[in-house]
Amino acid sequence: MSGDVPEIQALSELELQFERERYHRAAAMIREPLFHLGGALAFLLLLDAEVHDLAVILEGHSLGLGQGEMAQHLLRPIEEMSRR
Repeated sequence: MSGDVPEIQALSELELQFERERYHRAAAMIREPLFHLGGALAFLLLLDAEVHDLAVILEGHSLGLGQGEMAQHLLRPIEEMSRR
């Protein structure tokens, strides 16, 4: 984050980076046995990330944004979404 980025935008980018890190940690945890509370919470975090990304795609589409513009706001990589 450079010095010429407005504070609101810098905070938004920081929040997005935090949410992406939380998603990646949850994705790693879900690969472990689900016989503990951490696995269940990780599953809920993954569902939350999916809902977030769907909302970004729907809103971006309604605003006429391109794939690249929307991808900047997604928590999951586009390649990972296309595997489903």
